[in-house]
Amino acid sequence: MLQDWEHHFQEVQLINSKSFIAHDAIPKLVESRLNNPHAFAISANVANSPLNDYIHNSQGAHKPYLPVAVDSERVSSTSWRRSELPLWTGNATEYGDLANIQPPYRGHRWLPLGGTGTAILRTPAHFSSTDQWGYPWKSWSIATQAHYSLLDNLESGETWRYNWHGANGTWDTQFIRYKLNFIAFWGHDVVAASPIGWDDEQEMTVELPKRFNRPFLIASDALVAHYSFHAQTDGVIQSDVLDRWRAYANEKVCHVANQKIPMDPVCAGFRQGGEGV
Repeated sequence: MLQDWEHHFQEVQLINSKSFIAHDAIPKLVESRLNNPHAFAISANVANSPLNDYIHNSQGAHKPYLPVAVDSERVSSTSWRRSELPLWTGNATEYGDLANIQPPYRGHRWLPLGGTGTAILRTPAHFSSTDQWGYPWKSWSIATQAHYSLLDNLESGETWRYNWHGANGTWDTQFIRYKLNFIAFWGHDVVAASPIGWDDEQEMTVELPKRFNRPFLIASDALVAHYSFHAQTDGVIQSDVLDRWRAYANEKVCHVANQKIPMDPVCAGFRQGGEGV
């Protein structure tokens, strides 16, 4: 059964313009669901999700990036690779509240910081936490850095940084509220739990697991990315994150007759071409 899932989804890397799904994420999530029948529900390991991002940052998955405030050569991003970006230069203190940076302009890019491991402290990822309604949920800059970091880790082959080791490769959220972005559950459990309250997230990740005394788990090796929460979208859409995921899709997934074009033609002052330096 799992072999069939693996074959069917082996080329699925990018689903629409808003989500990354690793080629083995769905088979891994299904496998975890089958191996943990007692769990009420199981989530994929979601990048750009408050609880996960806190763990990802502590494990070195987040890389130090900051936005470019002034870019002399506004060029549509046709590459997703960190190795083709110049280093960021400037003074991070100019941004003030790093988790609440204002987008410099529509279509702007982010650049990696050089220096030592302390560079991450000068970036929005430093404000990652388990707070479900604070900065990790509403900060577009934390979300954008999470996407750039995932692309960075994909290029370097370091997606193992997102994994944690627990029972059967899962992590028990211990009835902490968790964002519902990519989960697997049994239909008969939802039927048994109906009617579900208006706050389905609270119900599915806290109240129902408590009622049935069954954990809500995260499958560590089922890696996906969530584009943005609604509080983040206005800022994330002004970065070039979608262009970078389109470039990734063009190289890794899309047929030559179905290549995705950059969104930057809608941005003032941009021209199409290679990565600017």
